[in-house]
Amino acid sequence: MSRFSWKKVINKYYNVKTLQCFFVLYSTQKLFFKKGEKMRKVKLIVIMIVFISGYSNVYASPDDHGNDCSNATVIYANETKEGYIDSQGDYDYFKLSLDLPGKLKLYTESNTDTYGYLKNSACQTIMKNDDDGQAFNFLIKKEVEPGTYYVAVRHYSSSRTGKYKLKIDWASSDFQVSKHIENTSLKFKFKIGDKLSSYKKVKCKAIKVSYIAHSQSQTNYKQNKVEFILSRSFQESNHEQEIIHENDYYNSQSTWGTPIPSYNHSFNYKDINFTPGEELLLKIIVTSGDYKNYLSSFQIESIWEKSEQEMPKDSLDLKISEHIESTTQKYPISIGRSIVSNNSKLVYLKLIYKAHSQSMTNYKKNSVSVQLIKSGTVIGEYTDRYNSQSKWGTPIPGYIRSYSFQEIDSALKKGDKLTVKITVSDGDWRNYLSSVSVLTRWK
Repeated sequence: MSRFSWKKVINKYYNVKTLQCFFVLYSTQKLFFKKGEKMRKVKLIVIMIVFISGYSNVYASPDDHGNDCSNATVIYANETKEGYIDSQGDYDYFKLSLDLPGKLKLYTESNTDTYGYLKNSACQTIMKNDDDGQAFNFLIKKEVEPGTYYVAVRHYSSSRTGKYKLKIDWASSDFQVSKHIENTSLKFKFKIGDKLSSYKKVKCKAIKVSYIAHSQSQTNYKQNKVEFILSRSFQESNHEQEIIHENDYYNSQSTWGTPIPSYNHSFNYKDINFTPGEELLLKIIVTSGDYKNYLSSFQIESIWEKSEQEMPKDSLDLKISEHIESTTQKYPISIGRSIVSNNSKLVYLKLIYKAHSQSMTNYKKNSVSVQLIKSGTVIGEYTDRYNSQSKWGTPIPGYIRSYSFQEIDSALKKGDKLTVKITVSDGDWRNYLSSVSVLTRWK
């Protein structure tokens, strides 16, 4: 029979921080079985040692994450998990499965000096890192293919312990620019999720725009502005469909004459319908407050997941930019002109327009009425009534508004001819449209 070992038991099931307490406990266990007359004294010693060592964390505390690939904790892309290097020489292992290729970013956030490893499906180290993250945390970045990966975390020092948060960021890195952009407007074309273009059944969960802004003010707290406009580009018609229009106003935190600091800014949009490899147009407008404001870099990333069905496709069937005020206009369209397959079915027809309204007394109702007509028959109607948000004598603002015709003729197919009839009515002062688009979605 093999010799019983308290050391093995404690190393496996206990969180040992005071090694000396263990040896005393081990020695008292030997004394405990020697002589009956000493039993009462030894019991007291053992109880005192356990009580004192409780303060030093010598108590039952199972390891929070496995110590090897076969016992790794499952973690998912774009998830955060807490961990604890709870004994000397402890490793925490995590198992990550990816269905799609993309850019992987692994890092910890903590006051612990962490050391990280990225391993392949055979548990072989691909990359390792010590301090590329913030405050002695590890950071690993790598373009990866679909498959199983393991992440291991330990303390840099084999004799120390500590808590941490492990973060797994995964995305398709679509576009990145390092450029000084100040008091100007620039346009960039790029393809979203281009590396996923061979995957038909995928869904875009989110898009993230990140940028580094540098700002300074002579009197401080003046507003600086960065404007992002992301549009879908339709080359065959030279039209664009605005998808995201984001304004970021921020106050400078440094005054004139001091070093110009940098700020990391970002925004996210979820559940936007994109097709992998689709061409998009990004417009960036940077304006200063009373002194300096510029960008030094920005990037766009998209997050995707597999879908049971092939994602629907959009077709921009009408795009006009003209002044429509106190009148009725008719616009003929052919639906689904960007759709290749003749077997595609119409999901909905979406009307998008920019309305400008103003009132002498404010809050007067203005209206836009729309009819969809096929062969002389109205197959869809919609009226939009809204209050002006500006008074007479102030600049007339513009509002992007939209409406989706969900329940229209189910027999509509690619190439059908429709007429869009639009009537714009004033309140007590001004109400007009400056642009109108019609978008159809197909599956």
